[in-house]
Amino acid sequence: MSTSSRLSCLSARRASCLELNLDVGVKPRLYSHSSIGHDLQLRRGEIAVPDPDEAYLQIGEVAERTGVTQRTLRFYEEKGLLRPPTRMDGGFRLYSEQDVKRVEHIRRLQDLLGVALAEIKEMVDAEEVLRELRAQYRPDSAIDEKRRQLERAIDVVQGQYSIVKQKTEQMEEMKAQLKERLKTFDRWMKELNELEAKEPVAPA
Repeated sequence: MSTSSRLSCLSARRASCLELNLDVGVKPRLYSHSSIGHDLQLRRGEIAVPDPDEAYLQIGEVAERTGVTQRTLRFYEEKGLLRPPTRMDGGFRLYSEQDVKRVEHIRRLQDLLGVALAEIKEMVDAEEVLRELRAQYRPDSAIDEKRRQLERAIDVVQGQYSIVKQKTEQMEEMKAQLKERLKTFDRWMKELNELEAKEPVAPA
């Protein structure tokens, strides 16, 4: 195969890879050009017609499977996080398997990049407990009482530490995944540059 042919093949392969769904934590899926156009139409707010060859879930089923409320699913749609769902004749929302995976991925990113309300409550409540323990402290208290207060304070702070530690570990995992992805893309770019450098220069 000539250098020109190899370059064309490699370029085509790289172009196909760039059509991958590159969301972290989601298994890459190669989209066809027709599906890309379909997604672009959906982003413009057009409602898709159900595909008879694809299985769909109604909004209640998606909520139960993903652990989010129906209201949250509608909120995702309003904010552009989730593409407008396919509709039945009666206007009922229908979600594909890819939609479900996207919702699960959104939730994962929320866990990674944000703090849930329950965790915020735990962190705030912990500070309140520590404040109360400080107020209850007496220098002349018995050693057993001081030990009890200190053990309680340790338990509270360990709870806070666990929340932060979990977030940090998840962020480090995500950071490593993105780093590996960038290394792969850099390698592909070098291969393209090397092939392009070997391409014979056309006579003037």
